Amino acid sequence: MATQQTVEIPAQVLDYLRLHHIITIGTASFAGMPHAATIAYASDACGVYFSMRPDELTLANVDANHWASFTIDDYTPDIRKVRELRGVGRCGFFIIVDGEVEVRREGHGQDVVVTRHGAGQFFGEVGALTGAPQSATFTAVTRAVVLAVDRSAFQDFVKQSAAADLAQRVRATLTDLQRESPRG
Repeated sequence: MATQQTVEIPAQVLDYLRLHHIITIGTASFAGMPHAATIAYASDACGVYFSMRPDELTLANVDANHWASFTIDDYTPDIRKVRELRGVGRCGFFIIVDGEVEVRREGHGQDVVVTRHGAGQFFGEVGALTGAPQSATFTAVTRAVVLAVDRSAFQDFVKQSAAADLAQRVRATLTDLQRESPRG
């Protein structure tokens, strides 16, 4: 015998839902490829409703892995005034200019906060260098300004820095050898 669990949506959440009409739904394929779709929705005390064509990738992803995430944002032309902004992508390397970002990972079926980063710190470097998918979620916990660096630009920078560092070490070693060698 199947039972249905009733979820009570708090009044302040219902008020927020009534003021907004756009939802972004995040899904992933069975293989883990991320996908997001932004669509209109309707809501009432029982839930949030939206409609999609049957061939939509979002529906195929939900069917494949039964999970989806969503966000409902306060959209504004001035990005500094957006109240919530989340995303998934292969941009790669991020530098926090201002604010704080939490690093979260799934642990024992729950979202676990691993650490917090602040201004001047960075994240995403491992994925940017290796091409591996992100193993964590990065969420702004305060108003934040984050500089996103294109993955290939970051890789070029690292290669140039490594080459410059190697050249500097070779010059220093040659200089040391010249000092140590007897002149004759």
